[in-house]
Amino acid sequence: MKKCALITGAAGGLGKAFAAECASRGWDLFLTDLRSDLLPPLVAGLGRLYGVEVHSFPCDLTDHISRERLWEKIRGVGCQFHFLINVAGNGDEGPFTDRNPEDLRTLLRLNVEAMVDMTRQVLPFRDPANPFHIINISSLAGFFPMPLKAVYAASKRFVIDFSLALGEEL
Repeated sequence: MKKCALITGAAGGLGKAFAAECASRGWDLFLTDLRSDLLPPLVAGLGRLYGVEVHSFPCDLTDHISRERLWEKIRGVGCQFHFLINVAGNGDEGPFTDRNPEDLRTLLRLNVEAMVDMTRQVLPFRDPANPFHIINISSLAGFFPMPLKAVYAASKRFVIDFSLALGEEL
């Protein structure tokens, strides 16, 4: 079986770079992003350029129902993954007291909740005959408390600690 990578936030700059790198290595892809208009040209371009199979499904990762629909689609395609690359993230900034509470909840849903859920949900879809790799994208902000980005920096610290702990556990 060919290697297959699941990439969140695939239509953004870093996600697109990961998708192109994986495809250039001959790996099949399953891409997801909130921006549904950007996925079809990305899928077509990567498939044509690298001759790999590319599936996609637009998903609002901050919404658990949307994530459930994503997993239904993945089940239907029948992918077995060798890689999960969690790129999707949000990084608004501003004084904490001026921040809209819903914007803060959205940031936490994406940077923490969705990343944990995607990581947990992908595990049954691993190819048992091969090693499985997880890349959770954090930020240098995860190493430093940052005024005007307090929630963002804290969420990225979570990504680092979660990833290190899970690496030991798995």
